Amino acid sequence: MQDKLPLTIGHQLDSLLAWSEDKITHGQFIADVLCLAEQLPDAKYVFNLCENRYHFMVGFAAAMVRGQTNLLPPSRSGIDINKIASQHVSNYALLELKQDTISIPQFLWPELNNQPSMDVPMLDRNHLAAIVFTSGSTGEPKPNHKLWRDLIEGTSIAAERFHLDQGQYRIVATVPPQHMYGLETSVLLPWLTGNAVYADRPFYPADIQHALNYNEGKRVLVTTPVHLRACVGSQLEWPELEYIISATAPLSKALALDVEQAFQCPVLEI
Repeated sequence: MQDKLPLTIGHQLDSLLAWSEDKITHGQFIADVLCLAEQLPDAKYVFNLCENRYHFMVGFAAAMVRGQTNLLPPSRSGIDINKIASQHVSNYALLELKQDTISIPQFLWPELNNQPSMDVPMLDRNHLAAIVFTSGSTGEPKPNHKLWRDLIEGTSIAAERFHLDQGQYRIVATVPPQHMYGLETSVLLPWLTGNAVYADRPFYPADIQHALNYNEGKRVLVTTPVHLRACVGSQLEWPELEYIISATAPLSKALALDVEQAFQCPVLEI
């Protein structure tokens, strides 16, 4: 059994890992991860609060390279973050803009200037990669500990379930990467399957349509019933998709039928 497992699988130096207005290659991603890892503060835990999905991806990976654990709170509220921070000593927040409601050290996203690299980091399979907090039935954040090998195994199951294990898919996600649904589908799947993901987080139907209009590869939309209802009601024209993945709330049969008619593709649920 291997003691170490790679950060990424199924990519070449120039293969697409993410896109927005520009293409971000796998080699650029690896270089950004290694560059950021050198700059991160010395600490045991990091709250990855980056809004930009690509920044989150780089930050999540860089923290692991430094041997740190990503703390993913149930919300961005200062109350949740400060409470979790008090229980996990030696921490800081990684974010793009200063947040006045949190009382822990803050590290703002730096400039990353480097050359593409194929030095894919190898991580201890038993490294505590993340502690993902759910709000819980009582409203108290409940921790779920995720080792690196657990995340790889869970992602492998999801990739097989949704036929994303062959690469060449272009994933657009409306869900935040800080929660398990978004983490698996929009961060770990691109790392571990050779697929690529939209680097931002589209919210409104027109933003989702713009992201989906990227015309390289097979397109998949990862979203929620709330976003699907808004998309159907927008009356926009949608590009060809392989399928849509929905989670976080029950998807009614009526809405599923409306979505499949509007997008002309199957809707799958987690």
